[in-house]
Amino acid sequence: AVDEAIERITNELAARGALGNTYILFTSDNGFMQGQHRLHQGKFAPYEPSVQVPLLLRGPGIPAGGQQKAPVWNGDITATVLDVSGAQPGLEQDGRSLLPYAQDPSLRSRRPILIETGPPGATNEPGTPVSATSAKANAGKYVKNLDLDRTAQIARAIVAPKYRAIHTNRYLLVKYGNGNREMYDLKRDRLQLKSIYKDSRYFRVRKYLLKKLAHLSKCRGARCRREFKKPPKPLAKRKRPNKKQR
Repeated sequence: AVDEAIERITNELAARGALGNTYILFTSDNGFMQGQHRLHQGKFAPYEPSVQVPLLLRGPGIPAGGQQKAPVWNGDITATVLDVSGAQPGLEQDGRSLLPYAQDPSLRSRRPILIETGPPGATNEPGTPVSATSAKANAGKYVKNLDLDRTAQIARAIVAPKYRAIHTNRYLLVKYGNGNREMYDLKRDRLQLKSIYKDSRYFRVRKYLLKKLAHLSKCRGARCRREFKKPPKPLAKRKRPNKKQR
């Protein structure tokens, strides 16, 4: 049905002579966890199968078949629509336009992405209501997963720890509300199977990511779009613990 809808839209634009002057942006909602990391339902997790979604953009000046590797997030979609339309936003924007990156797939970025859970049922944006359920959920360390795959309805519900995470081109670091921590080197561990948070080879990287996460958690507007320096390289070998002096 989605394919048929897209075909009808593009055919209608072509028939009106507007296809060459129209941007089409396609994306979707989060993916459901279906056994990855032993999670049988939901889409609340900070892992790649849950946080990654398709994003396609076609239009004037965008080369066919290009694949941009710079990390992007939902707020960039709003900024892109504003850029294309020339509209002026009523709220300060944290995201940035995707057009320069779509038009030049060779462009790279070192802007990290903030990933976080929030209270269910509210956006907490200025001028929008915050439900009683959301206000109550904010006070705890956990959030009930309300997005269930139909195939998992009969399984037990999952109450997940709230978290804030930073995602770069190479690393993911997660701070959970219950005190747990995780960190992954996506270059060496694409499936995120072994946390390196306590690996001494990555202590300098961990310090760097924690500092940037603290910045992203409180940023707004242009401060959220900052490009950062590369994180320090991990050490080749683990540090030996200091021997006790006699």
